[in-house]
Amino acid sequence: RGGAFESLTARYCKGCGMVEPIAVPVVIHRRDLAKIAPLWLSITEQIRGDQPTWDPSWKDKAFALAWTAEMYGYIFAAARLGIEHTINGKAQDIAGVAGSRTLTANLLHYSLKIELK
Repeated sequence: RGGAFESLTARYCKGCGMVEPIAVPVVIHRRDLAKIAPLWLSITEQIRGDQPTWDPSWKDKAFALAWTAEMYGYIFAAARLGIEHTINGKAQDIAGVAGSRTLTANLLHYSLKIELK
């Protein structure tokens, strides 16, 4: 594989083990948040500061790194620190990505442009 996520991970999370594909909402213990927060901010700032050298795939509307950099900063910080999450695939549906017009989760995550027809 060589998509946008993989190339972003290779650049900002070298040597990381499992990078978990998590998204909001995140429920986290304050001790873990205290560990993650400084590195999360640092990685997010690094990603945003490197914008002139971004891979073109990161600028694609479907990837939207310009406004999701903090999400990647979080998951890379957690991976570097070895903090794992329990992922509940039914906690949310990402509107426009679900692959179906039927959304079943209690939370809808509007993270991408949605075109209604």
